[in-house]
Amino acid sequence: MRSRRVLALLSLCVTPLLGVALLNPAPASGHSRGDRAAAVSTLLDWQRIAIDTIYIDGRIVVPPLPPTAPPAPVPVPVGALFLGYTSLAVYDAVREAHHRGHSSSSAAIAAAAHDVLAHYLPNTQAMLDTAYATTLATLPASQATRKGVYIGRRAAADLIASRVDDGFGDPQYTYALDGTKPGISKPVVSPPGPPGGMLAPWLGYVDPLVLHRRVRVDGPPALTSKEWVRDFREVKKVGSLTATGPGTAHHQAVAAFFYVNSVVATERAVVTHLRAHPMGVRRTARMFAVMNASMADAVRNVWRLKRETGFWRPSEAIPRAAEDGIDATVPEANWQPYRPTPPYSEYASGHAVVMGTIAETTRMYLGNRVPLHLVSVPVAPPGVTPPDRHYATLSALEHDAFMARIWAGIHFRDAMDDGYYIAHETARRVEARLR
Repeated sequence: MRSRRVLALLSLCVTPLLGVALLNPAPASGHSRGDRAAAVSTLLDWQRIAIDTIYIDGRIVVPPLPPTAPPAPVPVPVGALFLGYTSLAVYDAVREAHHRGHSSSSAAIAAAAHDVLAHYLPNTQAMLDTAYATTLATLPASQATRKGVYIGRRAAADLIASRVDDGFGDPQYTYALDGTKPGISKPVVSPPGPPGGMLAPWLGYVDPLVLHRRVRVDGPPALTSKEWVRDFREVKKVGSLTATGPGTAHHQAVAAFFYVNSVVATERAVVTHLRAHPMGVRRTARMFAVMNASMADAVRNVWRLKRETGFWRPSEAIPRAAEDGIDATVPEANWQPYRPTPPYSEYASGHAVVMGTIAETTRMYLGNRVPLHLVSVPVAPPGVTPPDRHYATLSALEHDAFMARIWAGIHFRDAMDDGYYIAHETARRVEARLR
């Protein structure tokens, strides 16, 4: 029996839209081939809505900022949690609708996604209500639709209840490592930087979505190692704001493209591909549940490493290279990265885990030779064609996403290597758990 908390959440989720859409109920009916195709289309519609709601329209106050602070766009790592929540609720709703039979998967999908997103991003309520009404208007006013709505709302309420007191925004976590020591990143100054010394220091300690055991890695390279010298020299040469030489224009174009929100561009591209090459609704729902739950769990893993290892960024390491104790790393006092350094330490790469989990999940379900067309986000002004990139394989996409952070001058190679290892391993483990 579900708790009173879950039942209360269910009652709070009911909106007037439901009554308007479901007047004059018709007899329950089964699922035809057309119904199944419509459910896939609905799922892809709401996956796109989730991406845009979280990263384009969503506004939140990220702890430890005070609640009175003005809401701001959702940071990529925090948004991974919301994507994971939404996709897991939708997957649960799809499975339950299939198990019960004579239930509309489309209604279940829309209700689950709508309620999760509206709960975590209330500033988008009006837009979500409109999208939800649009979905329900395409469905018959039937018992199957009513059952689907109930299933979706219950899946959302269960997910929301499961995340109460999950550590989101826990104020006990700050970043306070001694940045005067070589190899350690200095805490971000607040203000103007985020409180707690880094963006969302609590993120590495929230309850996992699927995996309770983190993927283990060996940490950043020792400052006396050949690996450190290799990584240092590479970024110093190709990631500088003033880099020159063969290939620099291409390197900087790739770095600039992936510096903006790569999650939006890549997941939108996957949705577009699946519209042209659809799978069944349960398989599609599971694919996005694996993709986004593994992304959230991998980000959680990396954020703990960032707080606990505090490895310095190239923008700190290169000017301070005289402090690392070896002659092979030569300091450059005025060195600057090609792109600004984010407000958290270097190891391991958050970019690597978000891109790696998307790519590895897509690879598991569709194979490596998946052509994806990525369009830059945010969108260019009217009349200006936004930058885009086309990739014939996931390996080619991952190569550019990997190198983009080195060419941008904000990551060393080891952080990218270990980030991709975490991403791929997490995606495979989550996929095995969600069967």
